[in-house]
Amino acid sequence: MIDLNAETATNHTGHDQKDQQIRDNNHLPQIFHSSAQFGLTNQSCSNNKENEGIANSTNGEILDRTHFLEKFDAKAYLKDFYTKVDDAAMQMVLIFLPNVVARFDHAESLLDFGAGPTIHVAVCFRHKVDEIYLADYLPQNRNELTKWADGRCDFDWTATLKIIDCREGGDCNITTMERETREKMRGILHCDCHTYPAIESAPNGRNKFDIITTFFTLEYCCNTQHEYSEAIRRVTLHLKPGGWLIMGGILEETWCSFGGRKFTCLYITRDFMLDCLRQAGMCLKHISDSSYNTEENGDNEMPPGKNGPCCMFFEVNGMFIVCCRKTIQNEDENSV
Repeated sequence: MIDLNAETATNHTGHDQKDQQIRDNNHLPQIFHSSAQFGLTNQSCSNNKENEGIANSTNGEILDRTHFLEKFDAKAYLKDFYTKVDDAAMQMVLIFLPNVVARFDHAESLLDFGAGPTIHVAVCFRHKVDEIYLADYLPQNRNELTKWADGRCDFDWTATLKIIDCREGGDCNITTMERETREKMRGILHCDCHTYPAIESAPNGRNKFDIITTFFTLEYCCNTQHEYSEAIRRVTLHLKPGGWLIMGGILEETWCSFGGRKFTCLYITRDFMLDCLRQAGMCLKHISDSSYNTEENGDNEMPPGKNGPCCMFFEVNGMFIVCCRKTIQNEDENSV
């Protein structure tokens, strides 16, 4: 279970450390949170020995992106990951994302790329942006999002939204959180990271955004490192210059499972993923007015930068969240 009050723990390398430790490696400040503190263990990926048997079940079939349209069950996905919210990856996002969002100034627009059938990212940003757009490749996921936006959703988001509410201070009710988010919704869009444009234009014509989020998406949609690098480039082309990317994913895994099915995951390393971001024109050097000194900041809180947080990197048991800013406008937007 999640322990939100633990102050010290042991990280995945076995060294005791404070809850938040800032390191400067390749000019990228990193905030390492211990998996032991939050009780996070990746329950549904290939590196978990308890799940070795899963890889040999269901006739050993591991599905790839060509099976998504037919085999991806949006309702099973919601049930497995958001009913009890006991999956480590989902817990990580729900614990860390509200803290990241709190450091942003108000912005005009947010795109959640590869949102799946989920609303938790949109809810986290409901007080920070004027316009929220959710995009996904699969029609079954967009259908679930449309049902939620229209107030016809038959999935109970209470468990998930309670965690967000707790991280925000616990002064809101679930109905209000959903209503405030719906009021900011401006579009549910089709997206495809293997094409450009990677999203269809919104009804109001918008195709550039101040903030783009994408969680546990690109590594499951790509079969090669080249595809992954190009996917990041295409997605970030939809950022305004100076816009922010918040990306979460899985490092060094080859498959994941839910709903009784297994799906391939591209094996990527931390260094490769960061190199892809740099090549896409994302700045990974920490901003000077957002510098952090552990001795001067006894509360271990990362101060906000101008118009947003400084570059941040969270990693827990091979699951990561990176936050970085676009500094280079790619002129060749039509290349694929």
